[in-house]
Amino acid sequence: MNHQSGKYTDSNGLYTRLGITNEDINNLAKDYCQLDNSNPNYLQSIIDYRKLSKYDFNDPIKILAKRTIEEFFEKNSDTSKTLQYSQSVNIENLEADKLFQIEKNKIILNKLLLDEYHDFPTLLNNYIYFIGFFNYEIGLPWLIANDEIFDFSRLLSPKSNANFNDFQPRLRLVHSLLFSAYFVYLKYNEIDVEKIVEWYFNVYLKDELNIVGFHFHASNKDSTFYERGKCIISEMDSILDQYDLFFRNGEIDQDLLEIKSGTSSYTTLKSFNKKKFIKLHNTPDNSALFSALFSDQSPLSFISSKKEHKTFFKHIKEGVKISDFDEYQIKQINILIKNNLIRLSNGVIEFTNSREINILHKLWKSGTYCLYYKDEMTLNIVEELCKKRYCEYSNTLFSEYENNYLSYILDNKKYGNGLKIRNKFSHGNFTYKKEEEHMKNYLELLQIVIFYVIRINDELDHYSLLKNS
Repeated sequence: MNHQSGKYTDSNGLYTRLGITNEDINNLAKDYCQLDNSNPNYLQSIIDYRKLSKYDFNDPIKILAKRTIEEFFEKNSDTSKTLQYSQSVNIENLEADKLFQIEKNKIILNKLLLDEYHDFPTLLNNYIYFIGFFNYEIGLPWLIANDEIFDFSRLLSPKSNANFNDFQPRLRLVHSLLFSAYFVYLKYNEIDVEKIVEWYFNVYLKDELNIVGFHFHASNKDSTFYERGKCIISEMDSILDQYDLFFRNGEIDQDLLEIKSGTSSYTTLKSFNKKKFIKLHNTPDNSALFSALFSDQSPLSFISSKKEHKTFFKHIKEGVKISDFDEYQIKQINILIKNNLIRLSNGVIEFTNSREINILHKLWKSGTYCLYYKDEMTLNIVEELCKKRYCEYSNTLFSEYENNYLSYILDNKKYGNGLKIRNKFSHGNFTYKKEEEHMKNYLELLQIVIFYVIRINDELDHYSLLKNS
């Protein structure tokens, strides 16, 4: 279950020679689920298992595993110990110069500032500049490629190479709460988020960028969240289809859109900028260099004369000398010097080019670094990093890590533990769920819609600049 790529599962034909069939695998799983001491983590792995080899768990077995987990926690609710974390978001009046205020387990957004302007451009920009839902450099701020600080809780969760784990759960929770609080605030002020999206595609693009043909139809704000979820899925698919046609043809032929077979895949959509993103060139040598610099598990993060344990990157920023390190560490430092990432100045360790290192640091952490709205100096530095083979360009609408996240939220194309929210609404198999759960899923979809708007807006803005230059 931990190796679902097919490479390890029966890689030497042992199961076949022993005559083990898929039915045998499912019978073993059934017996395991019925044990009194079955491990909930292994049961969860059965549920999340995605068929990438000749063996698979049948749906009834997955349901049995799910119910066994529920029974386990129900029986042990009084004795089992769990990690608990609470977070809340409030919207209250604060001092005029404050966007927000952080208290213990609570974020307070400034209602005075939110109340000031309710025009659609401002309300849309609030997702970026007020609640921090999106960052122009790294995209969705909760996505991670590498942990700078070792997270012990990851060891407590079941692992599978068919699972998506490239995000920080707490940070994602915080941003989901901020998004939900802003949604409720707008609803209280009789503003429907889908109407803002409708204005962007139907009005803004035509009036401000002279781009015609895009359209979005907001669902009925008085409908149930289940009904709104089903409606918004078709609009999400249409947005990507419209963008795909515009990218290919420079216009949207409505007749062509109407007869288009199949839905455009978010993974294949291209950018008008051939050098939109950079991604790490993940060779073994590069991985070793970046881990030495940026991970707190690097041997260079430990300095016997200093009490605080931090990454080598942070030690250098705060000031550190070569004499602070032991002989075994100096060997690794010399490798970084040889690769011209750091240098010595009177015994003090410095970055050879601090701007280069800062870009690599952000890219190593998030997996995404977007080059839109960057000055010429930054673009030149990135060009040098690519020449040094530390990173490479990509020209997709969404970054690699963003595409992975979209798959995790929307479907089951890549991951066994995905939320599959698009499938839940479009297949109609979850109508029995409570309205609270439908609302939660709808807001997840609405987050993706806002994300689409921001990424597509960058593209169309860039297209307009190229066309008018």
